[in-house]
Amino acid sequence: LQGRVSRLELEDKDLDLEMSQTRYDLMVGRVFPFGEKYAAFLSAGYTHLDYATNIGTLDEDESTDAANVQALMRARFTKRFEAEGGLGILIDDKDTSDLVWNVGLRFWATDSISLMIGANGIDSEDFADDILYEIGFRYDLR
Repeated sequence: LQGRVSRLELEDKDLDLEMSQTRYDLMVGRVFPFGEKYAAFLSAGYTHLDYATNIGTLDEDESTDAANVQALMRARFTKRFEAEGGLGILIDDKDTSDLVWNVGLRFWATDSISLMIGANGIDSEDFADDILYEIGFRYDLR
């Protein structure tokens, strides 16, 4: 079981533009280990997205719901360092599918707590194809 909350805020004072996105994910999946160093994680779940756009006097708020599926590969180089990369699909209520991807390097501070630096993106008509950089935290119940 995996949950995730992410928030993105963009601002351009020259254009009097403010945009934000809050994303909530809830997924259930399974880890498939391949020896001691490699594992695959397959999941499916629900995503809710809230958007807010302010351009001058225009103030627009929207939300959408989507199903999500994801395949993630992990490779552990040492006891403390792990790399991961994944591909997924968001299928929204308008019957459109958007490809999402992510890559990252994870540092395990303890056997249950890790920090990650990475990047992610989405291939969508509704979003710019920008790469977003992220810092993440994970706590594993073991």
